[in-house]
Amino acid sequence: MNYLEEIDKRFFDCLDKLHRLNKEDKIIEREYYKNMQSVIHDQIQELKKENNTLYKDRRKEYLKHQIKLCAIYINSVYKNDKELKSLYISDYLRKAMVNLSEVNQFEKLLKKYKMDLRFVENDHLFDRERFNQSMIAKAKEYPIDTLLEIDRSGFTQCLWHEDTKPSLFCKNNFAYCFVCAKTADSIEIAMKKYDIPFYKAVKKLC
Repeated sequence: MNYLEEIDKRFFDCLDKLHRLNKEDKIIEREYYKNMQSVIHDQIQELKKENNTLYKDRRKEYLKHQIKLCAIYINSVYKNDKELKSLYISDYLRKAMVNLSEVNQFEKLLKKYKMDLRFVENDHLFDRERFNQSMIAKAKEYPIDTLLEIDRSGFTQCLWHEDTKPSLFCKNNFAYCFVCAKTADSIEIAMKKYDIPFYKAVKKLC
């Protein structure tokens, strides 16, 4: 092999090595970007999870605050009605005053806020295909008088405290305690009576 042939051989060997190096570099580069995409994806998912947790916490705080405000207002309306009754104010006038207070609207809001809070607190337990709003609505329509023994005046013993004299008033399938100010629908009563979580109470009442 002469000198020129040796140079040509070395030259082509160098080209071959460069080609292999370039190929390896491209493979490394692809793997790097692939790994980086995976890392970025994981970071994005983690941020979404953190934001979702933060949203849930803020939502819980808001709903609990709204529930408290509604309960205070409803309590004040019924407390005032009870005082008027003790002063022998006519039922017609008392009913008119309760209607003017729009307490029914606040009771509906209270139910809605409580239902939203249950969803926020228990959404990981729900099977979205089998557990939906229609099931909740149906469970809420379950007659309270089937769950509790209610006297002719609409009162029964409260489940949330020791009650020697019935203080839980039931009307329009909604309960309110004049002692502890507890408000509840059929679902919440079933939860307390049978000591079961929200989603099980809904399925039991459907």
